[in-house]
Amino acid sequence: MTTSLFSSIGPMLAAPWRQRRNAGSLWGLGLIVFMAMLGPAAVFALSVLTQLGVGPLAPSDPSQASQLVAHMRHGAVSVTMWALCVLVLGAWALTVSNLLDQNKPVLAHLVPAHPARLRVALIAAWAGSVGLVALFVGVRFDQPLLTMTITAPVLAVLALSVRWPMVWILGAIAPIGVEAMLKWPGREPLMASLRAQWAVQPGAIAATLAAVSVVILVGLIQSGGRRHVASDEVRRNRIKRFQMRATGAQPVVAGKRGALDRFMSRTYFAWWRRVLARPQSPAFSRVMLGLGPGVHWTNIVTVVACTGVVIVAAQGVFKLGAVLVPALFHDFVPLMIMGATVGILPGLMGNSLQVHARLQQTRREQALLVLLPGAPRGAALSRRLAWQFTGQFAMALVGAVLLARSLMALHSGVPNVPVLPMLNRLVWLFAVGGLPLAVMQWRAWARAGAPTALGALLPMLGIGLVMGAIAFGSGLDWWTDGQAASGVAAATVALCALRWWRMGREPQALPIGRLA
Repeated sequence: MTTSLFSSIGPMLAAPWRQRRNAGSLWGLGLIVFMAMLGPAAVFALSVLTQLGVGPLAPSDPSQASQLVAHMRHGAVSVTMWALCVLVLGAWALTVSNLLDQNKPVLAHLVPAHPARLRVALIAAWAGSVGLVALFVGVRFDQPLLTMTITAPVLAVLALSVRWPMVWILGAIAPIGVEAMLKWPGREPLMASLRAQWAVQPGAIAATLAAVSVVILVGLIQSGGRRHVASDEVRRNRIKRFQMRATGAQPVVAGKRGALDRFMSRTYFAWWRRVLARPQSPAFSRVMLGLGPGVHWTNIVTVVACTGVVIVAAQGVFKLGAVLVPALFHDFVPLMIMGATVGILPGLMGNSLQVHARLQQTRREQALLVLLPGAPRGAALSRRLAWQFTGQFAMALVGAVLLARSLMALHSGVPNVPVLPMLNRLVWLFAVGGLPLAVMQWRAWARAGAPTALGALLPMLGIGLVMGAIAFGSGLDWWTDGQAASGVAAATVALCALRWWRMGREPQALPIGRLA
């Protein structure tokens, strides 16, 4: 390859970081790094407190304290190395996505050697990522070559998943495969054979997997043609839908509405026809309908009801599976129920926490909705919207907690589930930790800026921080559960009351963002 082929590798690899710097969103990446390093930093801080004899884990014997501190700091360093590897994987996925964005059909046709430059840049990023993982983990555990051998194909598969998201289904199948492998009678002979092969020719195995990974990466970059044009269009529509969902908006403008979206909106349109058929229906009901299905109470009712139906159906399936496939039922279903219990809590809160982005989609309609005869205006409209959104938020929170408890009831038929008390505790913490987010429903919507993906993530981070603070304080006996719940509820009511008072001096909420 000529020198000119390598001249543009640097700008190609730096493109994602420069784009975020120009858009002023590097602080979001900084927040991700901070969250990744928060756990190791907390463990190290706890070790310092233990060394000083004031921490919650400080033993009475000084000799035991020194051993405990050394063990904790060793663990903190190991966790830091793994956290850095996670950041490397994230940076790799971001780089692959950006290089695929640069692989446009027009550039592939018109710019000389453009696909070749992209391939070289992709391989260079892959080699650097493999080297960093080997440095962070391999050197730490004295297995750099083995770490590189495993990391090389893993990064290639991750790149494939960026190009074709259906590859992520391997992550759902992996737990089943690992469980089956651990119980397979031929596992030990197979592992012994692999270890023997690795001991004889580790370099050849590493080189073979690296070569396969390079072939996969080279194939990701297309060189033009009809298939390239079609796949590029599909990819860009998928990215638009993902970006809109990441900010909390409904991706109705990026491709056709899916069957699930149409099904979930049926209740909304049924209520729409009912309200419009009644000439004396309240004007505010028409205003809420005009704001779209994403912020209407019918959407929350539909989501909660459909989730409940799925849970009831799942109970029948689990009981049938216990009869037909006992091994699968006893080994896999408990893990699946635990994961669903954790996921159902934030999942059902999505509509109430994404009001900002979904209001932003109907800004033009809002300018007409505020002119409806009989519709509240000024502070009255702002406060009425706040009360409406707060009621919907409470509906979603209560529904999420009740459905999570219903899902945990399925554990009654599943033996050997020792985490049930932990799940009960998690649900309680979520119910209390989610209360302060009611204040988000009382925002000054007229001054709300454009929604961002990080802005959609911050509410869930807020819930996590409140939950962590409650759990930490309860573990140190600073407060009881009742005191924590009372304090969080009182703070939420006080903040909402403050916002209610300030709304009397602010411009009306709609249209959203007109003063931003």
